[in-house]
Amino acid sequence: MDSNSDAPTIRPARESDLAALTAIYNAAVTGTAFTSHLAPLSVDDRRAWWQAHQDPRYPILVADTGAELTGYASLSLWYDVPLYAHTAESSLYLAPSSQGRGLGTTLMRALLEEARRVSHHVILARIWSDNAASIAMCRKCGYEVIGIQREVGFRSGVWLDCVEMQAIL
Repeated sequence: MDSNSDAPTIRPARESDLAALTAIYNAAVTGTAFTSHLAPLSVDDRRAWWQAHQDPRYPILVADTGAELTGYASLSLWYDVPLYAHTAESSLYLAPSSQGRGLGTTLMRALLEEARRVSHHVILARIWSDNAASIAMCRKCGYEVIGIQREVGFRSGVWLDCVEMQAIL
């Protein structure tokens, strides 16, 4: 992001943000092929997701302009056994009008810093292989490709590959 007064503040999400977070996610569901959901979700659908992020190890950070939320990034439980307690999965979504301006990189860097603070060691990302912008952003933030899951998703009659990435903190 450019360092100017128009840059949003990165802060922890609040429950009152849930409708805006859902709208940002739904814009990706309906406007891209880069989510795993095939139809928009309701705010009620997202409540369980919200509750899972009340654990301080799995935060949601938002980009807040003061007038609106323009994106969010979150850490999620990767695998629910003690051995993997220091590994999490990252997700990041931007409002369509905020894409392509460096906000994703700003949010991801803030999320990785928060991951260090809460003692995570590895952060994983799963990105559909045709999402070149997200793959490039993750590389810019220190992720590396560790594998490709071939034809694990099916959307609009097409089998999709998923790129697995990781950042070791």
